Amino acid sequence: MADQNAPARKWMALQASAASAGFVGVDGLVIAGESLSVQVNSAAADGSIVDFAADALEVATGTSSFLTLDMDGADGELLRATGHRPWTSSASSGRGRFRHREEEQRSHAVRRRGGEGRRRPADDRRHRPRRLRRHQRRHRRRAGPALDDVEFGLALMSERVAPGAAAGRSWTSLKAGAASVAFVGIEGIEVEATNLFVEINKGSVPQGPVVDHAATPLFVATGPLETDTIKFDMRGSRGELLRAGGELDIDLFGFVQMTSEFAFEKSSTHVVLNDPAATEVEVDLLTLGASGARLFAGVNGGTDDAMGPELTNVDFALAMMSDKAMPSRKWTAMYADVGSAGFVGLPGFELAVTDLELEINRASAVDGTVVDFRASPLPVSIGDVETLDLALDGSKGDSLKATGHLTIAVGGFFTVDGEFGIEKRSQKVTLSDGSEIDVDLLSIGGSGIDAFAGINADSEDEGDRPGLGLGDVDFAVALMTDKANPAHKYTAVQASAGLAAFVGIEDMTLEVSDFSVDINKGVLVAAVPPSVIKVNTQLGLQIDAATGSVEFQKGATTATAAVGSALSNAQVIANLKAAIGSLAGVGASNVQVTGTRIGGYTVEFIGTLSGVDVTGITANAGAVSASGSVAATVPAQGGVDEVKQITIEALRGDVPAVDVSVTQAVAMALGVSEIKSLVFSTPYSTTGTYTIALAGGGSPQTVRFHQNDVENNKAAIKKALQDLFGVTAGITVSFDQNHRGGHRYDIAFSGTTPTGTSPTSRSSRPCPATSRR
Repeated sequence: MADQNAPARKWMALQASAASAGFVGVDGLVIAGESLSVQVNSAAADGSIVDFAADALEVATGTSSFLTLDMDGADGELLRATGHRPWTSSASSGRGRFRHREEEQRSHAVRRRGGEGRRRPADDRRHRPRRLRRHQRRHRRRAGPALDDVEFGLALMSERVAPGAAAGRSWTSLKAGAASVAFVGIEGIEVEATNLFVEINKGSVPQGPVVDHAATPLFVATGPLETDTIKFDMRGSRGELLRAGGELDIDLFGFVQMTSEFAFEKSSTHVVLNDPAATEVEVDLLTLGASGARLFAGVNGGTDDAMGPELTNVDFALAMMSDKAMPSRKWTAMYADVGSAGFVGLPGFELAVTDLELEINRASAVDGTVVDFRASPLPVSIGDVETLDLALDGSKGDSLKATGHLTIAVGGFFTVDGEFGIEKRSQKVTLSDGSEIDVDLLSIGGSGIDAFAGINADSEDEGDRPGLGLGDVDFAVALMTDKANPAHKYTAVQASAGLAAFVGIEDMTLEVSDFSVDINKGVLVAAVPPSVIKVNTQLGLQIDAATGSVEFQKGATTATAAVGSALSNAQVIANLKAAIGSLAGVGASNVQVTGTRIGGYTVEFIGTLSGVDVTGITANAGAVSASGSVAATVPAQGGVDEVKQITIEALRGDVPAVDVSVTQAVAMALGVSEIKSLVFSTPYSTTGTYTIALAGGGSPQTVRFHQNDVENNKAAIKKALQDLFGVTAGITVSFDQNHRGGHRYDIAFSGTTPTGTSPTSRSSRPCPATSRR
């Protein structure tokens, strides 16, 4: 067909059918097709398609016959062939419907990797048929693989790009099934897989997007009828997918027998690790699962005379994962539920485990992390539509655990029956010294165990089976190894028995009830050599500003140290050291003095007195000494009255008593403001000035006393102290209204004064002012 207005636009359509077609006359080979159908609908250069479904075209095929072209233009450019194709050769034969279809498809959504998906619940699970005998009869005298009721669909997709542009991306999807696949004609070997399924979904770009058939299902024709289709519904969230499974029956010479529904899958997913950050990583995932499995290995399998180990009703899920970003990080996990496992056909011997559960969660060799399936369970396919969730607890680290019910009977002599468990994992434990360590733990335990050793153990009559019986036994054994120091090992055992007794022995009773055993063994640590810790004697000494000397006494010996305010701090320390060192049994080399007049002095006994309790030392303070002189102002003359003037240089007024005490030293408190006080005993009658100076030197400050003018007195004191220390902040003066016996002004220093200084006061006129700390 050509467009009359634009002859360059041309279309071609073809529709044909044939009852049969094939090759004839080839010896040993027969190939034929039946009910063949071909449809072609080609597009013009501009991509337009004729829609025959909207306007059918009848084409004459004879003088009175027609063939109607009715291809749907919505299918785009189309090439379709269907039919029934039998073939036979000397090596193989087959029969089935086929359909080939090539068309433009625009409706498929492409979804990038990632996300989560879970299979539909089992709603149409097939019953497992046994077809081996039928295959043997059908393919008698043939050897090789035999397939029945095979169905498959293959979709090859490529991205449409502009003319002249580079080739686009492409995708491949496959879905297939077979009622049965079997090897036949090999004596002693029977292998059959039934209800097989295969799913493949991949793209041409590594780590790139794949087609999300779940978002837009694709129906692929598999035969000439409209109902001959297979549905593609693979989820794009699983990334590149390879999935297969079915129901497997194997019998190898009666020695190995296995029946199971199985599935394996290769895809992508996200998992959560057990690190503190609960890191989520994207992994390449390979899973293998099985349900209802039975496995036997031995002799005479499948008969009443079978002998060997046998497992029945086994469900298991195995997951192998590798980090996409760091392929060297790999993890493995498995869960299995075994209905029963044991030995069969062994006379006089029974070993059986029922309700066996096995959990394995292996850590990465790179960083020791494991997958925490408790945080994000992983569904594993164990059949076409059935899944089994991995939900292992990642907080246990690298772990292995097996539990079940164990029964052992040996020759009518020994029996054991009860619940058992064994586990290997990591654990934190606390030692007797309070420290906490990480250990590798192997634990073995049992509960509700009954055991007997004696004669006629399988008899139910106690009088007919003499021997030792144990009842209601519970036990737990923990073997621990310190991860940081593998040489350190710890063992703990705890066991109890409701009853332990000799039974069936006439005239003899020996019974123990409520028996228990507790064992807790640690590591033998090498002895630490003894060490002596000495604490030196320390004495504290506070010296008032009015103190001129201190007299020390120990026993019958005394010594005096000059400590007047005119001396430097170094001189005071030297005098104290010399005086105390001269006391009986001390010695100058055994004395160390530190501190200041303001903060106080600490006397520590060292050298040969280190660690010795030095006692019996007392101290008494002496006031500053006064001196006077007499000078004659008028020489003596005979008959004339003589006048002399006496000048006395001494402290004004009575020198107050000074108390000095020696006390045990106490560490000073950091960050606490220092407070001093000025007390004026007669504030209402006293006038004049007084001087504030530093005991360690500096320029004295003269301050006027304003009698009972509290605010001016506070301001004057603060100004003098700021000038004395050369600061503008850190000094607070407050009036103590609760003080009795004069006016008291409290001065707070908040850390701004230089270390080792302390203000003192003295008056230049009769002004009774005293200072105290």
